[in-house]
Amino acid sequence: MALSNVPYRQQVMAWGPDELADYFKQLNYKDCEKVVKKHHINGPRFLHLSENDIQKFPKLRVPFWGSPVSVKKKQFPSFE
Repeated sequence: MALSNVPYRQQVMAWGPDELADYFKQLNYKDCEKVVKKHHINGPRFLHLSENDIQKFPKLRVPFWGSPVSVKKKQFPSFE
């Protein structure tokens, strides 16, 4: 994402749940959009999420590749 598309903190502080959900929709982060709508998370609440809250928030496009050991076993069965 280009930095020109990132909103200013002041803008986000004025957002309600619908605006925040629309922003995630623009970014194509559907899981985040659903969480924002379900829990009515507005801009200020989103910006003040604790580290614990952030860990519960859906991962943003982080693919799961599995552990290196499981990948080696799948690709190279004789490699043990």
